[in-house]
Order: sequence, then structure tokens, then C-alpha cells
Amino acid sequence: MKFLEAESYQPLAREIFGQLRSLIQQTLPAARVEHIGSSSIQGAISKGDLDLFVGVEAEEFQGAIAAIESLGFRTKAESFRNETLCPFESDAYPLPVGLQLVMNRSEFECFLGFRDRMNADADLRSEYNQLKARASNLNEDEYRSAKSNFIESVLSRRPVLFKTARFTAQLLSVADLALVIQLNNTCSDFFLFQNGVPPGEGDAREIFEQVPSASTGVIKLPIGIFSSERLVGVLDVLRGYRTNSEWYIGFMLLAPSFRGQGLGTEIHNEFVRYARSAGAHRFLLAVLEANEAARRFWLRLGYSKIKDYPPRQFGNRLHGLAEYEMNL
Repeated sequence: MKFLEAESYQPLAREIFGQLRSLIQQTLPAARVEHIGSSSIQGAISKGDLDLFVGVEAEEFQGAIAAIESLGFRTKAESFRNETLCPFESDAYPLPVGLQLVMNRSEFECFLGFRDRMNADADLRSEYNQLKARASNLNEDEYRSAKSNFIESVLSRRPVLFKTARFTAQLLSVADLALVIQLNNTCSDFFLFQNGVPPGEGDAREIFEQVPSASTGVIKLPIGIFSSERLVGVLDVLRGYRTNSEWYIGFMLLAPSFRGQGLGTEIHNEFVRYARSAGAHRFLLAVLEANEAARRFWLRLGYSKIKDYPPRQFGNRLHGLAEYEMNL
């Protein structure tokens, strides 16, 4: 079994992914189309293929099968399939392409969780590459078994990204959705201010799913802030937002009982150290014009305003936005 170094196949994989995402979204406008598999993992060696995740709602699942077949994909006859997962493949592109059609909120969103956890942990990536290097002498079934065991072990743990004196920052996955919903309900004041309505499940899912449509190399980092075993905050982060060294902070949210004590600054300072060690050179974020407390907070941390944006709709509210930056 032969494996390719990341630089020999990942640039082409990203290019093909961008083309396929546009094509699939023309046919299935409401679908979530994401890059998964080894080609989506920084530095991962691979047999040199591309994998896609296409997430649809339950009522769209059967129709989506026909839609994907109309794009020239064929179902993988010997692969596992059920009412929430349908695997496809195609050899019509410069790299072999696999596509996983998944029902939203099913157990198979684990494809995304594995990708995110791997991209957040250099040690895991090294371990994954070592497993593949050792697999050169294995047959296909033995390799699949070793790979499956590794994936299960990764999904069973929540990687620690950094620590402060009081908190542990861990990478979240969709398996933690209930924890995020609970935190958002505790922080309903933020959502009422921004959207004019209480938080719902969709708000919690955004930290796992929402990625700008024009971004092909971006990595989603939903970071949970834990005090002991309790989720008390989240950082919604996009890594590689406009360039590989730019990270975008969607928002930083802390439970009310942890605000006003300098803890946000403590968390941010350690996050800066973590991001620098991962190659970040610049942070970007957007602040609602009406959120004066948030504006003061980010300015105190050393951010500078660089751009104003016209008002846009947030739920039932209309807000102007200002973009801020900090060079690391």
C-alpha cells in the first residue's frame, strides 16, 4: 500500500473540493458540503484521494441520493449504508473522490468531529501518519481495522488545546451539542441582544457548522472552556480564514457568573499563545456597533478597528458591524 506526502496531493484535493462544492450546492442549495478525510487534515499522508461530507435534512435525504447520482456519482455497493448514511464514489476527477451523504444530526457527523480533532492536535496527526506508514505491509482489511480503531479512539476523547489557571480549553464536536445548548440558554442575554429572540438549537449548531462559502482551506475550531467538568464558555474560531496565518474569532461567550472578573482576558491570553504556536500571525473579529461592552473589551486586549460594514440582519434585529484586528 503506497501513501503520498501531503504536499503532493492536498493542493489538488482542495481545488477539486471547491469545484465539487459549487456543483453540489447548485443541485442541493440547502446542503452542507464540507471537506473531510485525510486530504482535509493538515500534513496527513494518504493514498491520494478526496472525501466530501454532504449533510441534508431527513426529508431531503432520498431526493439527495438521486441528485448526487445525477452528478455522475455512483453508490458504493460494498460499503455500509443505512437510512442516515449513503456513500458514493467517482473516478471522473484527477483524484478518486468519495462522498458521504449524511442526514443532519445523525451519528455520522462524526466525520466532521474526527477532522476537527485531528487538525487541532499535532500529536494526533503524527500518530495517524505513523499508523499509515506502518500499514504499508498490511493488506486492505488489516489497514481498515487499524484505521477504524484509531478513529474510534480519537472520537472517544476531547483534545485539550490549552489551559489557564482556572480553565481548560478543549476542542468540541457535535457530540457536545447538548452542552452548548445548555450554555447558550444560560447566556440568553447575548442572543436576545443580538437576535431579539432566545437561543435555539440552530445557534448552538453554528459553532460546529457555519463556515464562509468562499473558504476552502478554513478549519473550524469550536473551543469549549471548561471549569472542572462544566462547560462555562465557548470560542467560535475559524483557522486559516483568509490566509493560512489568519484566524477569525466568531464570538467569545462566557456564562454570566464568570464575567467581569478578568477571566475573559485570562482565556484570551492563553488562546493567543496557543494560536501563535499553531502558526497564527493575525486575529480578525467583528463587533456589533451597539455592543459597547464588547468593543471596549477587545480594544483593551489590543485590537484595532480596520473596517465598518453596513447593517445586516441578525434574527429580528438589524446591526451594523465593525471589523477589528490584532497582529500576533
